Amino acid sequence: MKDVMVADPAIAKASLSAPPVRQRRARRSRENVEGCIREAARRLFADRGYAATTTREIAEQADVSETLLFRYFGDKAQLFDAVIIEPFNQVIRKFTMAQTSFHGPDAPDLYRLVFDLLTENRDLLTAIVIGRAQGATAADHHSPSFEPFFQAGLASLNAEYAAAGITPPFDLDIGIRLTFGMMGSAVLMRDWLFPPGDGARDHILAASEEIVRRALRVPPKT
Repeated sequence: MKDVMVADPAIAKASLSAPPVRQRRARRSRENVEGCIREAARRLFADRGYAATTTREIAEQADVSETLLFRYFGDKAQLFDAVIIEPFNQVIRKFTMAQTSFHGPDAPDLYRLVFDLLTENRDLLTAIVIGRAQGATAADHHSPSFEPFFQAGLASLNAEYAAAGITPPFDLDIGIRLTFGMMGSAVLMRDWLFPPGDGARDHILAASEEIVRRALRVPPKT
């Protein structure tokens, strides 16, 4: 008869009671952690707005501690500035600097570029609008700066009227701001404003360009 091996009861009990070996998580770089926080914050701010988003939720989705989030970004207001306001302002600044003229022969293309710019950054714009609607004020965080765009457009349009020797029929500064607001609304509220089939990009832009041409541009000589 073969010998039967009997396990030592003490050893068996120790094996059962021993805690499982925890896998040590690889250390992440600061760039990786910041990137995860930014991505989670941008997504939540766009989905819920500023007021309804908590730093705890952002930290959980980024898989970091809330303490680490505060260490990198200070507080929720500073985080909102870093991931929403400043990136949007940077987009506007770069776009404005890239345009040599806001009016003239290439003006129709410019309006299409603005529409596409807002469409591509709709999540940022949505987060800003929702945050303001929920009561987030300038005291909470900074506001988006459209001024570089407005001032460049105004200077170009004033020069066009001056060259034609015509006095603008109304406040062009207000006109440019209303035009921008119209295009922003068309992007943000596209599904609400236009019935199915009427919200195509080219359809919207064709109407917008004609409205702007009649309202802001120097009238043709008769």
